Amino acid sequence: MISLPVLLPDGFSPVVSDGTPVTLGQLLAHKTISEHRINIPQQLAIPLAKVKHVLKKVPGDEVDVDEVIAVKKGFLGLDKAVIRSRVAGKVVRYERDTGDLVIQALASGLVQQVVSPVDGTITLCNNEKIVIQTDKEISLGEKGSGHKITGEVFILEESFLPERGEIFYHLDSRAKGKIVVAAHLSRDVMTKGISIGITGLIGAKIADADIEHIAQRDNSLPILEVNSDTINKLLQWNGKQIALDGKAKTLIFLHV
Repeated sequence: MISLPVLLPDGFSPVVSDGTPVTLGQLLAHKTISEHRINIPQQLAIPLAKVKHVLKKVPGDEVDVDEVIAVKKGFLGLDKAVIRSRVAGKVVRYERDTGDLVIQALASGLVQQVVSPVDGTITLCNNEKIVIQTDKEISLGEKGSGHKITGEVFILEESFLPERGEIFYHLDSRAKGKIVVAAHLSRDVMTKGISIGITGLIGAKIADADIEHIAQRDNSLPILEVNSDTINKLLQWNGKQIALDGKAKTLIFLHV
């Protein structure tokens, strides 16, 4: 049996207690907030001074879930990157010094959730962490995004070489339908992976802005940043099956 700690961010309240049996994806804790912040220059990779040229929503405008709030134009004026709202509400302000666009959520508020990364039993529960005892062979990621899938591991070996160069050119059709594991995942590499038809992405280093960018483009694709111990185990798991859950930030090694 493994004791898996799930750390709770500030302000989250548990909805389970000691001794409670839980299943994968079950709600463990939540937090209700009224404001949603979106850093426009970071997500679109543009200078702060250019934000005013990409905004489609300004203070006072109403916004729905999945509605476009900013667009970065590419070559010949074609849309290159788009930011969509994850909440319904009203744009209340744009902070010029940070580039944050702030949306006031509807009266019900925006509920943030922490869900169980695995089946098991709660052995400790407080406002700082929840510990789950489980018989699964599982690793918890540092950060993640996307839905859950089961698939075959594909190691992008070139990314682990001392003189790896540009790994973008090494990602090819061999990875189609598989979960790609790499030392470093850039936005370009992840975008190429989507075009090839990969089913998931795992890296030792992924920028927050790049995860958010890919989530805006394909919010179902699971992405997970993991520590070096997990990477080392994955290197021995090439061609084998894992269960990956971007939202729960978990990776389960499957013995099939």
